[in-house]
Order: sequence, then structure tokens, then C-alpha cells
Amino acid sequence: MVPVGGLKPPDANKSGVEQGEKEKERQDVMGNLWWEAVIMVGEERWRNTVIGYVLGQNPNFREMEGFVRARWADFGEVKVHNMGKGVYVFQMESELAKMEVHGAFQGDR
Repeated sequence: MVPVGGLKPPDANKSGVEQGEKEKERQDVMGNLWWEAVIMVGEERWRNTVIGYVLGQNPNFREMEGFVRARWADFGEVKVHNMGKGVYVFQMESELAKMEVHGAFQGDR
């Protein structure tokens, strides 16, 4: 018999309950490993990220990108993502750059 969806057919020498419990345990372990891998990839991707919120004015994406390029030019490339409602995500090149820009900034000065 060919396995379907990654599941093997029950072993004829074992009871269905025993086999089902072992299969569930295996699936739980595989599921946990999958989530751990997802978390590791996400952690690496977002490691040097700063999330910012703009109070008062609501600048458009180009204005925010221009502000970031002017203010943070010394810290390397910064990717800007507009999440809407004044929330921006800034992905920095390095942890040092992230630490340097972390804090409150005023765009009008």
C-alpha cells in the first residue's frame, strides 16, 4: 500500500489504537520541529528590525523613505515598510545599525 499524505498505513501486527497513538506522537514531534524551523527563520529575518509609530502627521511612504535616507544614511541600507495607520517597519543591515537608530526621532527638526 502506498503512503498517502506522508502517513503510513497501520501496522497489521499492532492494534489500531496503539498505532494511532504512535502516529499522533510522531506527527506532534514533526509539527514541533516544523514550528521551531519557522521561528528560527523568522528570528533571523527580523533580528535587525525596528518598528516605529508616527505621532501626529501621517507621512506617505515616499516622505518616510526620504526621512530615513536623510537621517540614517550613515547606518547603511534601510528597508522601509509601511504597515498602515502610522506604523512603519525598518529593516537594518546590522545589529549595530539597529542599536544606533533605536530611540525617539523628530522629523521636523
